[in-house]
Amino acid sequence: MKGTLSRLTPLVGRILLGQVFLVAGINKLIHPAKTMALIASRGIPFPGFGCYISAALEIGGSLALVLGVRTRWAALVLAGWVVVVTSIFHWNFANGINAQLFRNDLAIVGGLLLAAYFSSED
Repeated sequence: MKGTLSRLTPLVGRILLGQVFLVAGINKLIHPAKTMALIASRGIPFPGFGCYISAALEIGGSLALVLGVRTRWAALVLAGWVVVVTSIFHWNFANGINAQLFRNDLAIVGGLLLAAYFSSED
């Protein structure tokens, strides 16, 4: 039982973390205008480019994480991405939801760092 649990637990954890990014990336492709407007509202240049690069990073990173392909690198890239995006979009704590989103994003970064640390890659 312990062998099965020790093999399934990391997989389930990677699936749970990866689905957040997969859904976010797909939503960016389904609703690009909304994403581009949000990016532009923060004064970031080239919102179209940002939208599609973000979607590619999120979808590619999530698939690598879930499939266990370069898990450490995928987790570290996604963790860095979350830190950057959170610092741009959720820093205004006067808006009550941002404080909660900021904490949620930090928890996701924590999970990704654990995934990177406990990856079986050398």
